[in-house]
Amino acid sequence: MVWFIDCWLIHKSKKKMDWMKLKFPKGCVIFIPTNYIGVLQPADVISQCPFKHAFKKKFHSLTYSIIKSQLEKGDNLKVDFRMSIMKLNPCAWLFHAWIHVKNMKEMICKGWEINKTTKELQHAILA
Repeated sequence: MVWFIDCWLIHKSKKKMDWMKLKFPKGCVIFIPTNYIGVLQPADVISQCPFKHAFKKKFHSLTYSIIKSQLEKGDNLKVDFRMSIMKLNPCAWLFHAWIHVKNMKEMICKGWEINKTTKELQHAILA
């Protein structure tokens, strides 16, 4: 098994590498250089990026509405991000993000079609 992983420090840590060796002793880890994620990890760009963006938009929308309401009332600005206050929102945001990406089926298929690197890479690994 070949793992292509971006080169974040957390991914390269001794703890992470020891875990990978323990769980996947026959695995091979290849670290992807900065700015090559879209080439060697197309899913990150094609589907995960729009998913994360939709999630963030919901967070920003809530934050904006809280601040706007406080400004209109003349209150001091304070957004409470404690889990006890925010706990229900992430579930709704994740669901919205999933629906958003689910409805992008044509774009996602086109993204995979355009990215020939993945097919060439699979062929090279399996050859």
